[in-house]
Amino acid sequence: MTTNQGGRDYSTGADCVRHEKACSVWFVPQDYTNEQWDRMFLAEKDPTDGTLLAKYLKYEIKQPDDLKKYLEHYESKGFSLIIRGYNQGGASIYGSDCCKVLSIKEAAPIIKNNTLITYLEGASTFPESEIPKNIDIGNYGVGNFYFSYSEVSPGLPQWDENKEKTYQIDFSYILFMNNCGDVLWQPHYIY
Repeated sequence: MTTNQGGRDYSTGADCVRHEKACSVWFVPQDYTNEQWDRMFLAEKDPTDGTLLAKYLKYEIKQPDDLKKYLEHYESKGFSLIIRGYNQGGASIYGSDCCKVLSIKEAAPIIKNNTLITYLEGASTFPESEIPKNIDIGNYGVGNFYFSYSEVSPGLPQWDENKEKTYQIDFSYILFMNNCGDVLWQPHYIY
């Protein structure tokens, strides 16, 4: 654990090394949407205890060759991604409907009404991370496509517009992509 200049604690690489299953992405061949994952977590007595996720860990695809075989065999069959933090309740689940690539035409109405987040780790201590006004990012192959995603987080209960409990995060992210499909984490939009 380390503390940034804003006084917030963040995980370090050492925290991940100390915990065998932490800080990794599990590719799980389950075609569940974020809504389905949310309903399963809502049915659990303690969704942060790891019991529900442990059931699916046995289906995890770990080896690159196995992933290739799965994708070749099932092609468009969905899957889920699970990112497990180093603490018990620290998981983020991305269901089969979590993510999509948007063209600039699809992203434009969303990003024009939202603020570009240009800082790292939630602390605005890095002004150099802003895109200079005189640079057209399109000239660098960035900004023609965007990556949008949302998640389910069993460690963060929230309430939706009907005041019902949910574990679906009530905002989504839009990240820049370059023409090669690389996703850029900073800067990004939250909507």
